[in-house]
Amino acid sequence: MIAERPTSAVVAPRTKSGGFLLIRQERIPVRRELWEFPAGQIEGDPTPAAAKETAHRELAEEAGAICAGELFDLGHFFSSAGFTNECAHLFLATDVAIEPGEARPDAGEAIHEVREFAADELTQAVAAGLICDANSLAVFARLKARGLL
Repeated sequence: MIAERPTSAVVAPRTKSGGFLLIRQERIPVRRELWEFPAGQIEGDPTPAAAKETAHRELAEEAGAICAGELFDLGHFFSSAGFTNECAHLFLATDVAIEPGEARPDAGEAIHEVREFAADELTQAVAAGLICDANSLAVFARLKARGLL
């Protein structure tokens, strides 16, 4: 059996000070609140342009932030290739700043906090298991592998 899933975009928002914005979101299936990078499903055809548009949209909706710099494509990954076709496109957004009033999570989302993590604090949070969702770990690994963290 294959679980069909839409293509998504995940964005690592780096601030001008070099930290990263993460959201603390309630996740019902695991009965926990998780620290995550903003992410969401691509609406319509999953083209590269639609993936970038989704990254910008989710950054605004979930973190209340905008990217004043560049949005770098970090490639994609398959979240669980053993049972689903889900593919996530990964991005690094630079010069990101929180804009009051920008956050507007979808009705089914319960985002409780947006917080900036310094780069070393982010690494410690991954090592300690505080950050434990596949999307965020994939972006973290890609940033580390490319020397961007």
